[in-house]
Amino acid sequence: MRMPITGILVAAAAVWAAPSAAEISGSFDGMVEPSGCRSSTASPFKGVIAGGRVKGMAALGQTFDWEVEADGSFGGELFLRKHRRGDKKQIYEARVEGDTVVVSAEFGVPGYPQTICTGKAKIPLQK
Repeated sequence: MRMPITGILVAAAAVWAAPSAAEISGSFDGMVEPSGCRSSTASPFKGVIAGGRVKGMAALGQTFDWEVEADGSFGGELFLRKHRRGDKKQIYEARVEGDTVVVSAEFGVPGYPQTICTGKAKIPLQK
């Protein structure tokens, strides 16, 4: 008896499905390259992913402990330094794509677009 097409698709999806957040694990250690920033110094971004969480360190030694979403994404907001307009933040959005952690970052004072600059990185995920 032949398997119905929907059964074949469900079986194929199970084989090719991306790992769940709890199954993603490894460490990464790289630099986020700035773009449009007054400082051209790259910022460190490193961490360990295990058990559905990522724990690590970003610019100026700020540490983080974030949940990894079902799609492999994670991120959050950290303090960077004082600024005359308020607290300057470092805001990260990252996602595990295969063996790479793809990172987008913003640095600046929320609400003051003239203080904002961005950064990007593709950091190998070591298993």
